[in-house]
Amino acid sequence: MDWRSITEKEDPAVAIQILLIGAAQKEDAEAELSRLHELVVSNNLASKIDALATVPVLLPLPYLAATALWSLISLECSAKELVIAIQERAEAVRWSIQLENEDSDDELELSAVKTELSLAEQSIRLLEMCGRAIPRLRKGKMSSKDALAPMLTELKLLILANAQSIAPSEIQLLLVGMDQVLKSVVLWAKEQLSDGLNDLLYDLVKDVVEAYAKHTGASIAIKVFHILYPRLVRDTGLQRVPDLDAVADSWYTLSQAGISIDRIKGSPSVGNLILLVHSQTELSLPALQAFLPFVIMCTQTNNAIEEALTFIMRALPPRADARSPLSLTPELATVLTHLLAQLASAHPDATLRHITFRVLGHALWLTPPRTRLALLADLLADADTPAQMHVAGVGLVREAVVEALGSAAPAPNVFASPAFVDALGPVVFRPRLSGGSAAEQRLEDFLQSPEPSRLVEVFALLFLVLQRDVANTTGMRSQDSLRMMRKELLQPVHDQLEEWHEIYLEGAEEAQMRLGILEMWVERVSTQVDQLRANEGGVVLS
Repeated sequence: MDWRSITEKEDPAVAIQILLIGAAQKEDAEAELSRLHELVVSNNLASKIDALATVPVLLPLPYLAATALWSLISLECSAKELVIAIQERAEAVRWSIQLENEDSDDELELSAVKTELSLAEQSIRLLEMCGRAIPRLRKGKMSSKDALAPMLTELKLLILANAQSIAPSEIQLLLVGMDQVLKSVVLWAKEQLSDGLNDLLYDLVKDVVEAYAKHTGASIAIKVFHILYPRLVRDTGLQRVPDLDAVADSWYTLSQAGISIDRIKGSPSVGNLILLVHSQTELSLPALQAFLPFVIMCTQTNNAIEEALTFIMRALPPRADARSPLSLTPELATVLTHLLAQLASAHPDATLRHITFRVLGHALWLTPPRTRLALLADLLADADTPAQMHVAGVGLVREAVVEALGSAAPAPNVFASPAFVDALGPVVFRPRLSGGSAAEQRLEDFLQSPEPSRLVEVFALLFLVLQRDVANTTGMRSQDSLRMMRKELLQPVHDQLEEWHEIYLEGAEEAQMRLGILEMWVERVSTQVDQLRANEGGVVLS
C-alpha cells in the first residue's frame, strides 16, 4: 500500500493495522515503523487507531519506533478500548508466562537479534499504558470499584506471575509501572475511593511487595543506618544507595487513597512489614513484638532481609533515651541476639553484615546486664555459633565491660563483678589449640581458623580489664586470677608460638604478620600480669 494514500482510499484504522502488520514483518522493521509513526502523527490519525486490534501486534515489538507508537496510542486512542485491550493482553501474557515457566527446562533457541520483548518487558508496557489511559476514562453509572476491579485484578495476577522468572533489572521498572497505575486510579476516582476501590489498591500492593520481597529493599537498611548510626558508617556502602524506592512511592499513593498507617500496623504480615518500613513511620518495641514472627520468617527465608533489619533498627530506642523504661525483655533480647548474630555471620553482603553486627551491639546495650551476660555466654559457648561470631562476640563483651567499668550508676553492674569471669572465663579465656599432629600441620590449621583473630580480641579484652579495673571489682587482678591467667592462657599460647617460631612459611608474609600481632599481645598482657603480681608481692614465674 502507498503510504501517501492512507487517508484518501482506506478506512484509517484498517489501513494503519495493515501497515503495522506489514512493517513488523519486514527486515527493516525499525525504519518501516518509524515511517508509520511519522505518518500517523503528521495526519493526526492516532485517535482513529483500533486499539483492540493494534495493541496485540505492537506489544511485543522491541523497536524504538514501536515504543513511540505505543506511547502515542496510550495517550490518544479511546481510553475505554485501551482498558479492554490491556485486560485481554494481560491475561494472554500471564498465560504465556506460566507456559514459559513450565517449559523452562527445555532448550531455548538463542538469537543475536532480539525480535520480541521479554514477557516481563511486555508486562511493563501494559502497566505504562494503563497508567496513561485510566485518567482519560469517562465515568458512567458503574461505581469506580466495579469499573476498574476486573482490570486491576488481571494486572495483579500478571505482576504476580512475573515474580518467578523476571530479571532483577526489570523488577524496579515493573514496580514503578504498578505505582503509575495506582496514581492514575487515585487521580481518576477521587472521592469514590472509599467505596472499596482503595481496598483493592491496598491488596494489590501488599500482595505484590510480598511476592517480590527479595528485591524490594532499595538499600533502605543502609540509608537508615546512616541516619541512626552516623559515627559507625563505613564508606563501602555509600556509592550503592539508589534514590529510587518504588515501594515508598506506592505507599505514598495508598496513603493518598485513604489507607492509614494504623491499618498496616494492625495486621502483621510480610507485605505489611515491607510497607511499614518504606513508609518511614515511627516504629516502637510494641510494633516489633507484633511483627516479630514475620521478622524471623524474613531472616529464615532470605526475604525482605533489608526491611526486617530496618524494622529492628527503627524500633529499638536510641541510646540518647533513658534506659530504664526502655530495656528489652529477656524474651525479646534472646530472640534478637540469636537472629542478629546468625545474620551478621552468614549474610553474603559485607555492608549488611557490618550493619547487623552494630544493631546486635545496640540490642545488647538495651538488654538488662544479667540477661546480657547470659546471652553472650550462651552465644560464645554454643558450638553452632558461626566462627566469625566467636571472634566478634569477644568485642561485644569488651563493649559491655568498658561500659560497666566506666559507669557511675550506684547499682553494681554484673560485667564489673566476679560473675563476669565466672560466666565468660571458661568460654573466652581459654585457647583453642589443636594437638596430636605435626607442628607444621597444626600451624596451618591454626592460621586457617578464626582462633588467631579471637585470641587477639581476648588479649585486648584482658589488657583493658587489667588496666581499668583498678578497684578489682571483677576479681581479675587477684593473685589467684593472675596465676590462673598465666597458666591457662598466656603460657600455653606463648609455648605454642615458640614451637612454631622456627617453621618456615613460604610466601606467607600475611601469616607471619598475624603471628607477630598475636606475639605482641601475649607479651603486652604478660608484662601487665607480671607487674600486677610483683606489686602485690607475688613471685613472677617464667
